[in-house]
Amino acid sequence: ILEGDCRTPKPALAVLECLAEVDAADVAPMADVIASYLTEAEADVRRQAAICITTLTEADPADTVGTVPALTKLLEDRTASHHAAHSLSLLAEADPEAVTPAAPVLADALTDDTLTDGARLGATAALGRVANRDPTVAVDLVDDVAALLEVENPKLRNNAAGLLWEVSRLH
Repeated sequence: ILEGDCRTPKPALAVLECLAEVDAADVAPMADVIASYLTEAEADVRRQAAICITTLTEADPADTVGTVPALTKLLEDRTASHHAAHSLSLLAEADPEAVTPAAPVLADALTDDTLTDGARLGATAALGRVANRDPTVAVDLVDDVAALLEVENPKLRNNAAGLLWEVSRLH
């Protein structure tokens, strides 16, 4: 469906995402092909690819662990931030070491109040899961994370508290 010269990747990616919702195992072998669209020039295509990767990651993070660099780039350039952060969070739960290189971008995202709460929530969760394995990745963020304890979103506050707890294990 995406092999060769696919002139309309966005609808094809949407179809694959729908198929992945029904049976991700059938779509998982195409994860690398889908991931190649995470770096596509057109933002809508990158966004649809991120949605599809998120659906695959929800089913089995092992199928998408190779997408960490591209998801990090999406979060960094603020394209599909919510889906990129959510996928990184799921991947960090399954394999924190694979997501560790994304820690600086996750840190930037969790403090960026121009992002949606969903993107910040995912970034905070991902960084917390990485910090569970290596608290030093977030030790310089204590003041920024503590500021999140004052935001309206209770889930974001909760994730911030969890991240602070992970960092506190150093002391």
